[in-house]
Order: sequence, then C-alpha cells, then structure tokens
Amino acid sequence: MPPYQANGVKQPPKLPFKYFKKILNKKLAQFKNSVYVYIEIIKQYIMSTIEFNQMLLSNTDFLKPFAITLTRDSEVAKDLLQETMFRALANKEK
Repeated sequence: MPPYQANGVKQPPKLPFKYFKKILNKKLAQFKNSVYVYIEIIKQYIMSTIEFNQMLLSNTDFLKPFAITLTRDSEVAKDLLQETMFRALANKEK
C-alpha cells in the first residue's frame, strides 16, 4: 500500500511546513496591508471631519454679524445661524 493511503482511502500528499509557512506569511502580509489601508482611510476621515469642524467654527465669527444684517433681529439671527450650522454639519459628506 502506498504511503498516502490509509485504510484504503487516498490521502493528499503531505506538503512541507515551509510551504504552509510561506502561504501563511503571504496571507498575513496581505491582511496587515489591508489593516494599514483601513487605518489610513479612518485617519483621513477623522482629519477631514476635524478640519471641517474647525473651518465651520472659524467662520461663525463672520456669519453671526451677516445673519444680523440679513434679519435685523438678534434672536432670529441666532436661529438662522444655528440652522445654517446644522445644515452644514448634516451635509458635510456631500
């Protein structure tokens, strides 16, 4: 009986451990690269969100007097500014 047959059932030939180690290292490298890519995407998203929020807040000083000029009422201007900020935050992905 050939060595790859046990109890009359054909068994696949045994491959050396080096072969599996090589495949495992290749798959591990691919996984690490994928993880690094996802981390970079997350970093870019977080940074762009932070930058967007900073830009929005820095322009608030300009928008408030402009809203007062448009409405000529301080309370209505505050509401307009709040609504504008809300819409900007809600649509930042566009």
